[in-house]
Amino acid sequence: VLGRTERYYIKEYLEETNLKTYIALDTSASMGFRSQTASMSKLDYAALLAAALTMLLIEQRDAVGLATYDETLHMIMPPRLTRSYAQQIIKTLSQVKPAGKTASATALARLAERITRRGLVIVISDFLDDLPTTVNALRRFHHAGCEVILFHVMDPVERTLDLGNDVRLHDLETGEELLTQPAQLQASYQEKVREFTEKLKRSAREMEMDYVLLDTHTPFDVALAEYLRKRKRLN
Repeated sequence: VLGRTERYYIKEYLEETNLKTYIALDTSASMGFRSQTASMSKLDYAALLAAALTMLLIEQRDAVGLATYDETLHMIMPPRLTRSYAQQIIKTLSQVKPAGKTASATALARLAERITRRGLVIVISDFLDDLPTTVNALRRFHHAGCEVILFHVMDPVERTLDLGNDVRLHDLETGEELLTQPAQLQASYQEKVREFTEKLKRSAREMEMDYVLLDTHTPFDVALAEYLRKRKRLN
């Protein structure tokens, strides 16, 4: 062009998006738990959170995709930047049902293999799985250069075991039942939960990931504020 016109030209273009984000949603059977005092199950809460994040991402002109998993990776909707695609994601989220055993390591490792470009990965789960193998799978996102936010969703009763006297506990994934007296176990149970969450939080920090503990009574704005803090750092 310079040779023909004797004028300099600068070619400018706009990228399609600033950021590509995958929302990885745990849909295993344990996510279907809902205590008597809770307004919704963990999966319902997680799906609503994922829908809110989807709309926020689209409003910020960022591409968003969705992956659902239990012991396998069931579905991947690759990130795109259109409102109609966001509506497809939200429709999918409205139809998710809790089923299957949890095997986060296998499913998240498969998702990491599918991500070929650095971006943001948001994992929403109760993380009721073998912690070391889960951490190893999450580490693959870190090695790929992805930013990661872990939203750890729990029911309030799962944190306290406040169930009163004799109760029959039913494992949603194995079907196993146990008759017990929660009042006698509360102190040791709460300590085990605290240890588990602290290990997960510490592992996330070591991998430079953000960790947010939520229960189903927590307003969504807490989670959304954490995303906005992460997004600001990425700019």
